[in-house]
Amino acid sequence: MSDLLKKLLEDRPIITDGAWGTQLQDRGLPVGACPDEWNLSHPEAVESVARDYVEAGSRIILTNTFGANRITLEKHGLADRVAEINRALPPGVKAHGARIARGGACYPRPTA
Repeated sequence: MSDLLKKLLEDRPIITDGAWGTQLQDRGLPVGACPDEWNLSHPEAVESVARDYVEAGSRIILTNTFGANRITLEKHGLADRVAEINRALPPGVKAHGARIARGGACYPRPTA
């Protein structure tokens, strides 16, 4: 087990983020559209998903790149943007990750 996982498990269970596509649909992503492309076209929505997961207690947030590979993106006419989509990280997402790393997420910490 990595040192990072050991550290995360020291005081409580690890809570991760969840269904990015569903969360983006709640923010206007049409069913069947490419959620990964929203890293470029709707960074504020992607950032709000990360923020909501952190505020709900997530200690690990992943990137919105579940389908950001050539084969999947090709279905949306975006195969030539694989690298761009995978490198796109709305500024706030990195900030939320840093907040987790500093232990400053907005959730109550257990005391017992």
